[in-house]
Amino acid sequence: CHRLTGRSIYLVSVDPAHWRAFHGRRRMNRFCALVQASGRGRALCLASDTRLRGRCRVLKRACLERCWAGLFDAVAPVLDGASVSGFLAAGQVLPGTPTAAGWARVRRALGPALSTGELRGAYARTPVYPAQKMRELLRLFQLFIGYIAELQERVALLERSSEHEAVRRAKRYLAEHWRERVRLADVAAYANVSPEHLCRLIRRPAGNTLTGLLRTLRLDGAKRLLAASPAGIGELAREAGFRSPAHFDRLFRRQTGHTPT
Repeated sequence: CHRLTGRSIYLVSVDPAHWRAFHGRRRMNRFCALVQASGRGRALCLASDTRLRGRCRVLKRACLERCWAGLFDAVAPVLDGASVSGFLAAGQVLPGTPTAAGWARVRRALGPALSTGELRGAYARTPVYPAQKMRELLRLFQLFIGYIAELQERVALLERSSEHEAVRRAKRYLAEHWRERVRLADVAAYANVSPEHLCRLIRRPAGNTLTGLLRTLRLDGAKRLLAASPAGIGELAREAGFRSPAHFDRLFRRQTGHTPT
């Protein structure tokens, strides 16, 4: 990006407490670094940053603004769905050659005590980046945002696809092993996802659980076994994969309203 635009572009946290710490003195031009060495200067810069990032967050698009000292800053929101997870930022440049009127504005804002010769010299050496180029940088930011959003959408589509396949594989495993002792780790390994992720995927559409799916398969299987050949409750529970006759009897009555025998 620096080769293309002549300016460095940074990824900035949404937390205002990190804005100044992130940029650091080495990433600022000398004028900005000197300004922020004072409490008054830091307060003025934070107010400008807060206003610009707040506008950017509301509009959900790249924004360009001149700070209290007349320098340009460009900011674009990095979106995670509908929320802003960070900002792309560039700036700390003047739109034209530093002027006496511009310095007078800085002096009025900071006060005479802070307006040292060193600060005036740093202001005179502030990088210049014409307004037209800043607007072009803003368009580049918009392209970045669109590209990031497109990547997020593709990832979401892939996740939905893989989630669907993982749940399908889990159900296939349960259908083949419902009579046996089923362990979550084995089902997750068959579905090729972690146990925690599998539980989230199964729960996401309708609040189901792996235990609930397995219980339904076993109760349906017990009904088929019962219709095929009446048997004692102990044998039936064992054949259907339940851990005890009492547990099977309780679940069967809860679902059907009557005992299994």
